[in-house]
Amino acid sequence: MMKNLLYKEFKLASHPTTYIFLSFSLMFLIPNYPSYIQFLYICMSIFFIFLNGRINQDVFYTVSLPIRKSDVVKARVLMIAIIQLFQVIIAIPIALLSIRMYPEGNLAGIDPNVAFFGFVFIVFSAFNIGFLPLFYRTGYKTGIPFLVGGIASILAYVCLEMLVWIPSNMQR
Repeated sequence: MMKNLLYKEFKLASHPTTYIFLSFSLMFLIPNYPSYIQFLYICMSIFFIFLNGRINQDVFYTVSLPIRKSDVVKARVLMIAIIQLFQVIIAIPIALLSIRMYPEGNLAGIDPNVAFFGFVFIVFSAFNIGFLPLFYRTGYKTGIPFLVGGIASILAYVCLEMLVWIPSNMQR
């Protein structure tokens, strides 16, 4: 059953911008560009998925099927997790190429390394924790949940970036 729901999510519920924003991993190749930005676009595509679902009454349609309502939520959350994980998987080889192309590092933020990708998962978690529970409280409203999730992910981004910059400035 979950396989069919996931198939439905990727074929019917996903928004075209999701696949476009996955290609934004190429932003690693822009010299001295803040690396987290490409991952914030994926958060925006998740908002578009839910907004599109609201417009098409996807939640109403899916919960009217003879399946458990909890499976509907699990399928959507699993789709989001797969998209976010896929973004990271796509970004890793491009980040390695970026490190080779720009050995002096990224002056506009943290260099792409293992810690950076761990931080990306924290930013994704902040967005998901801010967005998903608020959306599924009503199953309809997307604006306030996106605002909360966006603010949470931006705050996580700023805090994590400060962890990199504050110690380097104290050593000078």
